[in-house]
Amino acid sequence: MKYFVTSDIHGFFYEFKEAIDLAGFDYNNKEHILVVCGDLFDRGNEALDVYKYIKGLPRNRRILIRGNHDYLFVNLFNKDKPDFCDKEDGTLDSMAQIANNKELSFEELKKETIVKEVVDFIQGDDFCYYKEIGKYIFTHSFIPLGIKSTCSNLDDPDINNDLYYDPNWRNIKDEFLLKKCAYDSAWRKYKAGYFNEEAKNGKVLVCGHTHGYEFYKNIDGVKFIGKNYDFSIYKKPDLINLDGNVEKSGKINVLVIDKND
Repeated sequence: MKYFVTSDIHGFFYEFKEAIDLAGFDYNNKEHILVVCGDLFDRGNEALDVYKYIKGLPRNRRILIRGNHDYLFVNLFNKDKPDFCDKEDGTLDSMAQIANNKELSFEELKKETIVKEVVDFIQGDDFCYYKEIGKYIFTHSFIPLGIKSTCSNLDDPDINNDLYYDPNWRNIKDEFLLKKCAYDSAWRKYKAGYFNEEAKNGKVLVCGHTHGYEFYKNIDGVKFIGKNYDFSIYKKPDLINLDGNVEKSGKINVLVIDKND
């Protein structure tokens, strides 16, 4: 078995397909598993192609983690009307791409069968909050953390003061805490020490969500000159970030893991 892990496709199908082809992913090989650590849509122009490709894979050959932009798609569907952020983030445009008709009103988009199909897809059992395979923990941003009772803002807890590592996080059922796997900065939580216990046990966090150069800059102290950012896979013994900021770099990162790794 071989796992091909990527993240933050954001509707860039051409770049996504080019990346996994280059990595050696074979759509028809039963031993090849595609892992997407969140954010299928928004920003690019090929949301429908991304959806069709991934949905076309057998369920036992795809592992899909919910990202914050996946939640945004569902949230938009449940609104009475789109707001500024839905337009700014590209979510409304993604919905029109999925419907394959940019002339439809928001009310008409919500009535499109395929739009509802995608919403059900994201909310259903095809997606998960995180996935642990061997030493690897795949997530969009981070593992579930506890929030202290003293926290004054549950929606935006202070990373250094309001959170704590729960050794029983694998048994957390609270959807609010599980959704936090898709939000906030992984490098900040990692730097605050919330993955230390897992690292001691040989675990490796594999995430997306935050652009990789933020890890180089804020964890390793790399100073980028101008806009000469490093968009490659960020790797430490216990941390891997895959978000290559495809919108700016034009590239999507793919991590290949053999079953024996």
